[in-house]
Amino acid sequence: MHKPGFILFLLLVAFFSCDYEPLAQDLPSLQGTRWKYVESEAREDGTGYIYTIRLHFRDEETVISLHEFEERTQFEITSGEEETRYIYRYDTSR
Repeated sequence: MHKPGFILFLLLVAFFSCDYEPLAQDLPSLQGTRWKYVESEAREDGTGYIYTIRLHFRDEETVISLHEFEERTQFEITSGEEETRYIYRYDTSR
């Protein structure tokens, strides 16, 4: 299995096996909510890989917010170095 695919697999296993209550506690507007479904996407942009995982939360039957986690891994071809940065966003307008 390729490294990016393996990392994505581990992320998905972690997301499906974790309780999202701690995440909701970290984001005050999401307290008491539960996730409804997860979308994931992996793509290569020429210099690295971008993994995006979107968590849709619900309050009863209504999706009320979206939490997006993006990991961007870029590697420098000449030096063999790898840089990873994480972006967290959430939107409660949904």
